[in-house]
Amino acid sequence: MTDFFMPKLGLTMEEARLVRWLKAPGEPVNEGEAFAEIESDKAILELQAPQTGVLLTQRVPEGAVVPVGSVIATFGTVEEALQVQTEAPSSRLQTAEDLAETGPAAAPAVRRRARELGVDLSQVVATGAGGRRITLADVEQAVGPSQSQNASAHREEALVNRQAVAERLTQSARIPQFRVRMDVDAETLITVRSVIDATTGESLGIHLTVTDFVLWAVVHAIRAHPRFQRVWSGSQVVTVPDPRVGLVVATDTGLVIPTLAMFHAVNLLELAGYRHDAVTRARAGRIPQQYAGSAVVSVSNLGMTRVDEFDALLNPGESAILAVGRIAKRPVVREDQLVVRRQFTLTLTCDHRVVDGMDAAHFIETVAQQLESMNWPIGHGGRHDYSR
Repeated sequence: MTDFFMPKLGLTMEEARLVRWLKAPGEPVNEGEAFAEIESDKAILELQAPQTGVLLTQRVPEGAVVPVGSVIATFGTVEEALQVQTEAPSSRLQTAEDLAETGPAAAPAVRRRARELGVDLSQVVATGAGGRRITLADVEQAVGPSQSQNASAHREEALVNRQAVAERLTQSARIPQFRVRMDVDAETLITVRSVIDATTGESLGIHLTVTDFVLWAVVHAIRAHPRFQRVWSGSQVVTVPDPRVGLVVATDTGLVIPTLAMFHAVNLLELAGYRHDAVTRARAGRIPQQYAGSAVVSVSNLGMTRVDEFDALLNPGESAILAVGRIAKRPVVREDQLVVRRQFTLTLTCDHRVVDGMDAAHFIETVAQQLESMNWPIGHGGRHDYSR
């Protein structure tokens, strides 16, 4: 048997609320499959099974606030599940064979939601676990349009704990922070993006966004300036050994920040795949464990709006956050001539306890130089110079 402990998914995380169980005791699980949802800060996170086998026990009820490090579930093999079943026959455990005989399974939260909406689970088409598990989305898909909208609104309203949001904003206001700005020429970036989309990106079905280039430039800058791998924790500066980059995502229920292990991405297209998956899951209201954890630097991009520049609030536990404005035509002087160029503005907000003004200047300059460069990593052939 394997105990599953409430993980510490952020530097400032001390506890989390168990929102709902996605698996019932006795249900089979695959390694990496979501079995429960927790709420930490202002995001709903999915906990993933540590092994393939069976969820033996649920150690805490839905709605409970659980400290980090507490046991919340126990996993085991089918043989161990049968042993538990023998010891507690009143608690019927489902095996894979049971599911094949009785039809798709549904977690208690799914069954409760079906009752609320008046949905007959026997008529619902299951999409989870290869058609063996009915999900919340399956239940809401089975109701009429008006009911579905009400159901979605009900769920979205519960996603964000406004007290947690307020607390984090208050924590941010207490951090001594400063900002530096820099304008970036976007002409080269636009050219490189169009070339990649017309070749590799189009063939693979992956379309790069400006955010992807910014994320890669931030990773490049963190590598070049190790001071940004440090954060303030407790009463001291600590170095994060495996730094992650956060991406601020706007959802119907507020802002969430999935974090990406960007240093593991080998090229822009792989990074774009991570970004697309993280954003899709965040907007659906559920962030799996691989996109949870502490970031050292986050990116907030409002370039899809008419906002030219803005100041982003620093996330507690991070060294900096980069705010990105829209790309727009501006009059600039080049070689003593007034010309029109497409540009955008970067604003870097930093924790002054961790870095100083010169550190920030070097960091944002490195980001800008990469964004204005023709040299980008793409595909399996390493970095490519698109000026050739």
